Parts: sequence; structure tokens; C-alpha cells
Amino acid sequence: MKFHNVVAEEPNAQQQKLMEMAVSRPDRYLFEYECYDLFKTVGMNLPPYKYFPLSQIEEIPSFMKADKKYVYKCQIPGVLHKTDIGGVKLFVTQSTAVADAREFASKLQKDHQLDGILVVEMANFHTKTPSHGEILLSALIDPAFGPVVCFGLGGTTVEQMKEFMPESLLFIPCFVDLQSSVEWRTRIENLPLSQYLLGRVRGIPQQVNSLDDILEPISSLQKLILTHLSNQHIIEELEINPCVVDRESGKIVALDGVVKIALNQDSKQFSAQKYQKSLKPLYKTGLFFAPRSVVLAGVSSKVLTNPCTVVLQKLLEMQKTHQIELYCVHPAAEELFGVKCYKSFSDLRKVVNKVDLFVCGVAATAAHEMLLEVIETGFCQNSFVLSAGFGETEKGKELERDLRQKLGQQLQKMDFVQQEENKTYPLLNGANTLGYLWKDLINTVFVSSKKSSSYDLQNKLIETKQSNIALLCQSGAFMITRLSDMANRCSPVFSMSVGNQIDMSNVDFLEWLLQEDSFEQFVKKTGSNAEDYKTLRQIDEQKKQISVYSMYIEGLNPTDGARLIRLIQKARSLGKQVIIYKTGRTKQGAHAAAGHTASLSGSYDMFLQLIETSGAILCDSIEEFEDTTYLAANFSQKLIDRNRKFTVGVLTNAGFEKCCYADHLFIKKNSTNYLELPSFSDEKNQLIQIFDKYKLSAVIDLDQIIDTTPTIPDLGYYEFASILAKSNNIQCIMVSPVPETHMINTVTGEVAQVVGRDYETDEGSFPKLMKKLVQETEKPIICTIESGWKFDPLRQYLAEQGVAVFSQADRAARALNNVVKGLIGWTGK
Repeated sequence: MKFHNVVAEEPNAQQQKLMEMAVSRPDRYLFEYECYDLFKTVGMNLPPYKYFPLSQIEEIPSFMKADKKYVYKCQIPGVLHKTDIGGVKLFVTQSTAVADAREFASKLQKDHQLDGILVVEMANFHTKTPSHGEILLSALIDPAFGPVVCFGLGGTTVEQMKEFMPESLLFIPCFVDLQSSVEWRTRIENLPLSQYLLGRVRGIPQQVNSLDDILEPISSLQKLILTHLSNQHIIEELEINPCVVDRESGKIVALDGVVKIALNQDSKQFSAQKYQKSLKPLYKTGLFFAPRSVVLAGVSSKVLTNPCTVVLQKLLEMQKTHQIELYCVHPAAEELFGVKCYKSFSDLRKVVNKVDLFVCGVAATAAHEMLLEVIETGFCQNSFVLSAGFGETEKGKELERDLRQKLGQQLQKMDFVQQEENKTYPLLNGANTLGYLWKDLINTVFVSSKKSSSYDLQNKLIETKQSNIALLCQSGAFMITRLSDMANRCSPVFSMSVGNQIDMSNVDFLEWLLQEDSFEQFVKKTGSNAEDYKTLRQIDEQKKQISVYSMYIEGLNPTDGARLIRLIQKARSLGKQVIIYKTGRTKQGAHAAAGHTASLSGSYDMFLQLIETSGAILCDSIEEFEDTTYLAANFSQKLIDRNRKFTVGVLTNAGFEKCCYADHLFIKKNSTNYLELPSFSDEKNQLIQIFDKYKLSAVIDLDQIIDTTPTIPDLGYYEFASILAKSNNIQCIMVSPVPETHMINTVTGEVAQVVGRDYETDEGSFPKLMKKLVQETEKPIICTIESGWKFDPLRQYLAEQGVAVFSQADRAARALNNVVKGLIGWTGK
């Protein structure tokens, strides 16, 4: 996937003139004939049209042709929906043009200020679509995703169609080059509307000549929006509803137009870059995890469970192995827990010039004042804000808005000529955040680890083989509960809660995690001594080992969506995966929108289309999010061929599990593009020999999913699975024995004493043979072990050997589908 770069170019003179006219009006809308003029500048197809002021309506016949029919459209300032006031007249001919114009004008002038009449030749268009031939083509600037084009079924029932047919519309990023993006071309081609237009629906004739006729107007709108994105005037909203397909040319023609212009509040350079990368000095992010100096405000000597006090205690523990200078700001205390106190930042600045990290745990009003001082002076390089009360009260929201505004002003102070971020810009995490941790380095989570299931009874973090994960969460509660729920399966090396995202967001941390030279940038741009901050170099090395980025997102900060699309692509190019669980709904100004597009933007469907098409894995539930994270981490340590369709060999001894796999491996749309079951063309004879050995041929046939029945012993599973593992056609083996089956040895400990067999002392048992198989192949092995608590030791044993273990077949199948889609891409190979 390639992206168009946004550059600060001078706009087309005609376009600039039209935009200046729009912004001179109270509502900032172009008149409809001006919209047509604008569309023409980018080569869009239009019917013949001409605007006639009231003083010139006698000249209308001179524009018309005798064999054509025309439409009259009123030009009344402030009226966008002309049909609502009777401002459209159809089937006008040359012979009655003047009389019709006089009657049309007379009716409208009674209640409105009519300036003139737009005369448009009626189109002869195809009507064989669910919207009777009407197509919506529009664009807007979404706060998170930036400029997007919307294409789909048009007409007056756009919102209703979207409700019952989610794929009736598609949002397309303006930054994406459609000519080089297989993902987006395929997504557009697969739309129900496109299938109608291309003649791929039974009984419907082909209406456009090729897919290029669909892509052409979309690309034209992309170009128009991007041209003005970094200039004085930007296109805030644009809607053509309807477009139609001309019967004669097979081209999409614009029949309507609404365009709203806005003044660009940002500088040209800032506008050109803010959608492409963070303009914050992200190279300082490592100081959250390896600070050399920390100042805390909000520590209490009386309440030991006070969040800031808990963080101080953890920093004191960290001080035993890392060189950190600690300071406290407190209005009365001389020292707290052996740490010297200062009454204010001003007093502390007399002692030190700058500190790496400010931990803020005071009430929102006091926190606001201290953070303003940090922003204005740059005294603290990073701030970690525990304080609540910012987004939860009206007063707090005012304080938060003020901080965002002040930070925004600092952000625009970057040197655009030298491409240098504002070095004094203080990175701020929070507010209302629960903390974060980097394994074996720092833990600022202020709830007790003793109650966390991610810690054992000796209060030590439970380690697993799957630690190559970064967990990025907008909610601290979501973060700690995921760490507990996924314990014994995976243990992320990095976990972050971002809270209100006043400044640093999930997406900012993701961008930093994907930067490989943060340490070098930090040393170069801050002039710091490399030896003093050598831990930052170690963090950069650890970042490279992270292969799974699991994100919990409630909402996106401005421009985050546009950057997230690029970061997903970057991660995939490095063989890494982005997994997202999204809740909440972005609020956009639908109530103030003139058209259908803005009322639909900000929806989850829009988020899903933009993010999933870009290559991220979107999960429908927390369970799926956990399963997919776990399996993705497991897969990253295995040999996977991403350049061909993924073939999975499945072995089970139960009919219901066979059905579960068949259903859930392919339950998602387009699954067969990237995932398949084997044909066994090369392995058939070997498999039949094993079938005959255990007399299976008499009761069951060899199928794409091998059902062994419950009658084969432990060795049989190994023999079947070994053939699958050695096959050049198969990339993954799923083994799913119902462990209660009497023929296999699957229990240990007290349960084994009751059953009479213990797999720990039996080298020929199912788990021991699976261990052998893991040692013999680099391919991923997935085991589903159903049947509850008696088989927990078996699950743990298999996981310790490197097997990905699930407790239900459908969960395993859905997780595999997600991971393969993320690795190969939903369009397949």
C-alpha cells in the first residue's frame, strides 16, 4: 500500500477563487453551479449545465437543444435541499423553457430570495441498483482519520441503507494511492454497488466499462481534497448525491453538489505533516521507563495506598538497581520516605535544571497549575499524570481543554525547515491513568500486584514464552484485567494505560515502539550523555523483539486514525501484527451536517473499514482479543510463509469439533482468500496407511479435516500429526483430541491416581508425543483441550512445550483466522 504525500502546494487559481467566494458567505457553502465548476477542475464527468441570473432567464433557450430535456434548480442563498421547497423542476424542454422559468421563479420568489436558475441537461442513466441508479460520492475531513472519500449507494435513504446493509457505503482514505493498493481496490470492487455496476449480479447488465470507471471519480476527489489540505482554505465537506452512470459512455456523472469550505487554522507545514507522523518529540518517550531523575507531587505519608505514594515506593525499589534521583514537591513536609521535599517547582529548579519525569498525583486543579508550569518552562521532559477529575466534571473538562490548547501551541513551535520537533515540548501521559510497566525495568501501576493473577503467590510476575507483546490500553482497568486473564498464556513485555489521552495516545506509543533509533535521536537532539542513558539503548533493542501490538481503543485523538493506518502498514512490512478491540463511538458534528456523509462518519463501521482494510486485526469481543493476542505471539516465533495462502491441517477425534473448525475457520468474509484446508494430494497414501493401521477406513473416509474417531491410541495422533508436519503443503497443525477419551493418556497428579494412568511417567502418552512433535518441526502447533479443570495440568504442560493451547475449538479457529489474515492480508496471495 502506497500513500500520497501531502505537500504545501499553491492551489489552482480557479479553485482558489471559488473557495474565497465561499468563505465570504456566512454558511461558507459554494452555490451548486460553483460546485460543478470546482468538479470540472479535477476532470469529473458532468452533464452540460449553465447558470442564469434572474435577469437572463430569457436567454435559457439558447443554451438548450431541441431533442434534450433539462432540469431547473433554484439558486437561493442558504438553501441546500432544494426539493424541500419545490426548488427543482424536471423535464423542461426548449420550446417551453422561458414560460417554465417564469412560473418556476414566480412561485419561489413569494417566500425566498431567488438569485437565479441553474439549468442542467437531464442524464440518461442506468437504474439497475438497489438505490435505483443513484450513487453517493462524497468527502469530508474526519477529526481522527483526516480526509476521507465515501462511495456507495446514494439517494435520500443513505442512512437507512447503511443501517441494514453495512457495506452499502465505503470510507476510503484520501492518502491511499488506489492504483497501487490491492487492498483498497479489492475492497471497492467487492462493494455491492460495484458488483451491480460491473454486471456481476445475476440478471443485471454491466453498466460501467471497467473498475477504472469506478476508481476514477474517487481518485479525482482524493486529489481535490489533498490539494487544499495544507492551504489557506480547506474543503471541510463535499457531497455529490446523486451520481449516476451514463448509459452511453459508461462513466459516472455528477448530478448534484454540496461543498463547504473552511479556513485552515494550522500553518501550511503543520497541516502537511500532522496526518503522516507525530510532531511530538517521541524520542523522549523512553524516559517514562528509564528516567534518571523523577519528581513526584501528591505523595502522602499517612495514606500508604495513595496512588502517588505507591509509585514512589516502587521507584525507591527501582533505585536499588538503577541510578535515579528522586524529589518530592510538598507544601509542608521536609522529606517523605527519605526523599527530600521542595515546596514548589520554583524551589526545585534552584537545585536542578531539568528532571526527566514528573509523576503528578495531586487533585485536578492543582495538577493543572503544575502542568501549565511544566509546559511553559520545559522543566520536566515527561509527565505521568495519575490525577483524576479532568474528564469527569465540567470544571475538569475546562482544565483539560486548556492543557490541550497550551500543548497544541507548543507543538506548532517545531522547526519545519530543519524538520526538528520542539525539544522543550513535554510529553504527557494521562490524565486519569492507572500506570504502566516495562518488564524487569519499571512498574508504576498503583494497584496491588498481590491481587493480580499475573503474579504468583510469592508476588513474582508469571513468565511465559509469549512475552513479545505490547499492550496499549486507553483504560487502566482493561490493562490490568487483561494481564490477569492472560496470565499463564502470555506476559507482555510492555503494558501502558493512557487514560484521557490529553497528550500521549495509544497511537503515539505505537509509533514510538516502531521507531528503531529513538536512543540515537534522544542523544543527538537533547545533547545528553549516551552513557548516562544507556538503558534507553536497551529499550530500543527490546522494542525490536516486540511482534504483537494489542490495542484497546475507546476514542482517537485528532489525526490519530490517519497515522494509525500508516503504522499498521509499517508493522505489517516488518512482519508484526496490530490487534485492536474498539469500544465507544466517536462523536462528530452530525447535527450540524448538511449532507448524509457527515452524519455517518465517526461510526464503528467507518473505523472498521479504514482500519481492517489497512491490515489490522479487529476483534469483536474481549475473549477474541485475548485469544488472538496469544496466538499471534506464538506464531511470531514460528516459521510462517507469508507469500502464499495459509494451509492448516486439522486432526480431531470428535465430530462436533470437526464441524466447529469447518465453520469458524471460514466464518469471516473473504476467509478463503488467505486460508485453506489441505487437499492431501501428496500425503494421501501415507494417511490411508495410518487409517488402515487403526481400522478407521471401515467407519470414516479421509476428509480435509481428519476425524480419527475416539478409537485410536496416543501414538496414532502423533503419526497423523507427524505426516502433516512434514508436508510441504501445510503450514500449521491443529490437534484436537477430546481428552476424556479412554484410549489416550491425558491426566496427571491426583486425577491420574483415580484414573490409573499418568502421562508424566508415560513417554508414549499424548502430551509427551506432542512435545516430541514440537521438537521435530518449526511449524506452529495448536491444541484444543476441552473438558474442564481436570485437564488444566495438560494444558499447562503443552503450553510450556511451545504449543498454542485453547479450551474450545471455535475459539482456536477464530483466533487462527485472525492471525493468518493479519500475516498474509485479507486479499490473500
